[in-house]
Amino acid sequence: LQQIKWKKINIEKLIKRYESNNDLRTDRKTPFKQGNYYIATDAHSMIYTECDKIELECEERLKPNALHIIESELHDPIKVDINLIGSFINDKHKEMNEIIEELKTCKDCMGSGEVEWEYENYTKDDECPVCEGRRESMQEVETDKIVVDHSTTYEVFDSKFSYTLLERLVNSCRMIGEPCYKIRGIERQSFHFKCGDFTIVLMPIMSDADYQISNI
Repeated sequence: LQQIKWKKINIEKLIKRYESNNDLRTDRKTPFKQGNYYIATDAHSMIYTECDKIELECEERLKPNALHIIESELHDPIKVDINLIGSFINDKHKEMNEIIEELKTCKDCMGSGEVEWEYENYTKDDECPVCEGRRESMQEVETDKIVVDHSTTYEVFDSKFSYTLLERLVNSCRMIGEPCYKIRGIERQSFHFKCGDFTIVLMPIMSDADYQISNI
């Protein structure tokens, strides 16, 4: 029983890596069932597996339509050196000052809690829509701590991927604990990686590469 619980917790953590944090796209904030698959996606990456492979409680949805990606034409498996990718992005990446959110005096109303609304020639002081009259709002603040710039871009598999997506692929494969194989990879289209019972999909980006990963 303990072993089954441990496995379920890891599956939930794995799936969560692919959930969207966009409050405007609620259909992507949680995993869902579509066809014979359990799916989680944030539109930039996706993970899916057949329903008979794991136990996962989630609702069935028609949107977003993920089946057209799942049913894409695949090629013969090509083994991917996940540890090489992991070591490379760990050693080679841009850095930036950490940005956190802090509650500070609202910049929009200058801490008054009110702003001036204007309609044609009429004006009216009313509650600030940003801080909702509380005079403080959450704002991004740069700290002195140096962290990885997740926008760092790498050229690999003849396409470009961000640090965020490659790290997600590496950590997911390590969590699953099985070899990784590229089973689809077309420039400007989705790349599919098979690892155990899961398939991970990454979308390449149109950008200049900061680094090139070779010998994969």
